[in-house]
Amino acid sequence: PLEPPPDWQRVLPLPPVMHIRDVPGLASLFGELYEEQYRRRPMSDLAVRTLLMRILLRVLEEQQDPATGPRPAASREAPDPDLPRRRIRLVTDRMDANPEIPWTLDGMARLAGYSRYAFCRLFTRLVGESPFAYLNRCRIDRARRILAETGLPVARIPEACGFPTASYFFRTFRRQTGMTPAEYRKRNTVHSGWG
Repeated sequence: PLEPPPDWQRVLPLPPVMHIRDVPGLASLFGELYEEQYRRRPMSDLAVRTLLMRILLRVLEEQQDPATGPRPAASREAPDPDLPRRRIRLVTDRMDANPEIPWTLDGMARLAGYSRYAFCRLFTRLVGESPFAYLNRCRIDRARRILAETGLPVARIPEACGFPTASYFFRTFRRQTGMTPAEYRKRNTVHSGWG
């Protein structure tokens, strides 16, 4: 089969709900469809239908049939047991590095490659807290560093850390640290001239 062109995914993307094990094979089929339909010449209706049927059959082969059980191991790759942990780690690493961006559950789930429901369950099981509890912890950690290491006014810290409102920031900060941001800065300031 033809190598799929680099922009086939933009023109013919896989639906986000599909979790296909044989993505390279499916990508090749979509690449053929793209190549035939958009690059060379218009395809006949029969050729388009045939190629689409091949794609649908590939998708159906990837699904487990409850009556017959999973496909034999020889016909598919062995599942990677660390894949879920790596996907969740990708999300936590991004949250650690960028807690200030306006994270959504849909965005987190899409980044990990799961549905919202599957992502929430897996994240909570592997991390030990919900995605937003983890995100709040990352944001408070950032706030603590800003308070201790900079002279940024306390009123500007909620926005710098990604909190939607100042009141939510103050409540969350006090719940996690046991003190107000001003008290925290006073006790933990690196440079004595600030605070």
